Amino acid sequence: MENNLWDPRLLAAFLGAVVTIIIAFIGWLIAAKQRKTDRLLEIRRKTYLDAVSSFTEAISYLTSIPGHLNSAGVNFAEGIANFQKAINQVNLICEVKNSYLINELNNKVIESFFKILKLAAPVHDLQFDINAKTQVQSNLNNRLDSLLERWGLTLEAEILNQEIFENQSKAFERLSEQIQEINAEINQLWENKLNIQKEVSKQSILIVANVSPVATQVEIVLRKELGLPYDKNIAKQREDMLEQQIYASLKLFEDLV
Repeated sequence: MENNLWDPRLLAAFLGAVVTIIIAFIGWLIAAKQRKTDRLLEIRRKTYLDAVSSFTEAISYLTSIPGHLNSAGVNFAEGIANFQKAINQVNLICEVKNSYLINELNNKVIESFFKILKLAAPVHDLQFDINAKTQVQSNLNNRLDSLLERWGLTLEAEILNQEIFENQSKAFERLSEQIQEINAEINQLWENKLNIQKEVSKQSILIVANVSPVATQVEIVLRKELGLPYDKNIAKQREDMLEQQIYASLKLFEDLV
């Protein structure tokens, strides 16, 4: 019986079974590791795909800023919101290779954001002053209308005398002078606001022209990381779009002068 336990055939079969189990176990470990790797790669790929999508949108925001700032009397709030969104989206992909490009772009966008913010900050206060003075102007005009109406009634009633005429003439002159003064102040405020808006628009064009090439480089890096094709015409189309926006902005400046 003891000899049977050490039978070479039984021993070979036993060792074969053990080896088979070990190989199967190793195969299972390799397969499990590969599945985990595949899942991680898929997650990484999806992360990069999301980043490319977000970054493409961020570039779109950046290149559309001149249009936003120039539309509807310089829509500053929308332009700043787009800047901020671009910054947030750029931060999503800071772990990508060639991160120095990301950092460069991020720095440019943040620097641009504060530059535009500083330039456009007086616009809100100026608009507040304009609104307040416009209300004063409206009140003065109402008083003038009322005075003229009373003056007309006096003339119609044929009870006009020298004293009434002189008093109403002086009141009319004082109101006219006040209206002229408030009109001059309002015109000056509008001119100041317009000058700021034009400067903001000009700077936004320079900023986008400065940021856009780096943004395009980052997009190329992202697409290479994913093995995604990159159409060389995209950069050309973006440059053409930027050129059109610059032309439209310059045309706006001419119209505003």
